[in-house]
Amino acid sequence: MTMRQTKEMRKRDNQEKLLKSMNLIESILKNHTVPKSIKNSMKEILSTLRDERNGEISVRVANAISLLENITQNPHIQSHIRTNIWQLISTLESIRE
Repeated sequence: MTMRQTKEMRKRDNQEKLLKSMNLIESILKNHTVPKSIKNSMKEILSTLRDERNGEISVRVANAISLLENITQNPHIQSHIRTNIWQLISTLESIRE
């Protein structure tokens, strides 16, 4: 496998993981038990991940992870939402360029 093919495979894999992450964020946003403040933060994270003007995918992911880690520190968040966010962080951390 050539270097170019490897890069293309990694890029495709990263795009799939990013899409999976955005779908998980959207499912959290649809959950009626999630507090409004957390939904607002999740909307900001989703916007960060979608907007390519925010830099390369690795920069957008790093910013999103930082914001997500702040959310998990909220003592008022339900445990199942916190678990979903940890899963989201794990998926985002696997994205690399």
